[in-house]
Amino acid sequence: MAAWRRRLVIVAVATVMSAASCSGARDASAALVGYRLGATDRELVLVVETGPEDEIDKAVILTEDSSRVKVDVKMKQAQGLQPAQAIRHEVSVVLTAPLGQREVQASTGRALDKVAQLDAEPK
Repeated sequence: MAAWRRRLVIVAVATVMSAASCSGARDASAALVGYRLGATDRELVLVVETGPEDEIDKAVILTEDSSRVKVDVKMKQAQGLQPAQAIRHEVSVVLTAPLGQREVQASTGRALDKVAQLDAEPK
């Protein structure tokens, strides 16, 4: 009987630990949709999509050289089920030099398209 109880306790502890590891949020990169210039020629506004329960953590410039700017937006990705809905956000970074003709890339190296401001009226 003691062996049966020990197995029951082990299964219960494993179940609680498994449930705890599924809750909360995990670090991830947000889906970059595009970019636009901000108020200055050094401000880059990144447009990203997340799930409705995800939280933007920070935007980072990974590399910046004479031909390209590589960026990433970190988020806390909610665990578990979420509605299948993409929410767009704008997050800014400040470059060390004006963007000029440089290409803006996601962390994967994919070139990002220039996009309109989110709250702009369609024409």
